Amino acid sequence: MSSREAIKREILELIDSHWNNWVKAAFYSDPQVEPIMGRLVKAWRENGEQGKPLDYATDEELMILLHAARRYYTMDPRRAMAVAFANMSKDEEEERGPSLLGVFRKFFARGRRGASP
Repeated sequence: MSSREAIKREILELIDSHWNNWVKAAFYSDPQVEPIMGRLVKAWRENGEQGKPLDYATDEELMILLHAARRYYTMDPRRAMAVAFANMSKDEEEERGPSLLGVFRKFFARGRRGASP
C-alpha cells in the first residue's frame, strides 16, 4: 500500500469512523479543512464521483487533513461541539454562501428533533 493510500485510510478511520458526530463536525468545519474538502468534493463530482473525494487531494492537502484529523480525533466531544459551533458561527458571519456545513446543520437539526433529553 502506498503512503498516500495509508494517509487516506487513516483520515477516514480517524474522522468518518469516529463515534462522535461533534468531532466530525469540528473537523469538517475547520477553517483549513473546509476549503480543501470543498475543492475535493467538487473535483470528485466533476469526475463522475469516481473513487473518493480524498483521491483528488494533493500530497500537501492530505498532510493538512491528516494533521487536523489527528488533532480532532483526540478532542473531548464537548470541546468539539464548542469548536464546531464557533466555526459555524464564523461561516455564517462571513456569508460565504453554501458550504459543506449545510450537510451537518441538517443532520444535527434532524438528530436534535428525534433526540430524547
